Amino acid sequence: MIIYKKANTMLFPITLLVIMAVAVPSLNGCTFSQNLDTRMKSSTDTPPTNSVIYYGSWTSYQIPFVPVEPISQEEAQKRQSYYVGYYNSSKQLERFEKYLDGKLEWQDKYIYWDNRKLKTRNMIKTDGSEINQNFDSNGNIMK
Repeated sequence: MIIYKKANTMLFPITLLVIMAVAVPSLNGCTFSQNLDTRMKSSTDTPPTNSVIYYGSWTSYQIPFVPVEPISQEEAQKRQSYYVGYYNSSKQLERFEKYLDGKLEWQDKYIYWDNRKLKTRNMIKTDGSEINQNFDSNGNIMK
């Protein structure tokens, strides 16, 4: 019985390694980009100029956020949480807001360089606290 328990405790780490060996190679080509252009359903979809779009979610922690799952305003208001993206005349995400139970939870505001790279990020939380980040013209965060 002791041998069985030791073998059984080794089964989980081995299973985890097998899963990682299968899943991780499929992530080849995934890169972190702080200045990835905002996408809708796919990388070829672009929002209309000067538009407001409701979303069900966003992907990763890229700055600016990358909203996904466009939904109608009516659908958004039926959900516990949803997001709203505001796009400028250059079709860049200018403001991104999270709503929880119908109330604004936080908002991110973005300003871009002429080369379309992110220049500043200003996050405002419901408690009034702010996070400000500045980026150089290459899109690198300035410390």
